[in-house]
Amino acid sequence: MKYFKVPNHVFDLNLTPIEFCVLCYLLKCRNSVTGKCFPSYSKISSECHIARSSVAKAVKSLQEKHILKVQHNYYNHKQRCNTYEFAHGWCCDDTGLYRQTDTNKTNRS
Repeated sequence: MKYFKVPNHVFDLNLTPIEFCVLCYLLKCRNSVTGKCFPSYSKISSECHIARSSVAKAVKSLQEKHILKVQHNYYNHKQRCNTYEFAHGWCCDDTGLYRQTDTNKTNRS
């Protein structure tokens, strides 16, 4: 059985249920080596059982919240697909998504 992990702090991000669902689906689809994934809005919509327009709004919101980076890919002047990657400061590894800590902070005793 395949699975993916979602870290507890995701519940602190004030995501809507649709944003949470889209985020989880993108985590599920991501390549464990590159951390990127390429599902279409239609595929996300179908798999999450939500409207395509809701997927677009959720992706835009996740970008605005600096959680997700989206690269639009074109071929012959037509958009082919998007590449989704978790934004700078977020990291994906085999244990899931985690927030990078500020390495400039010093321990105070």
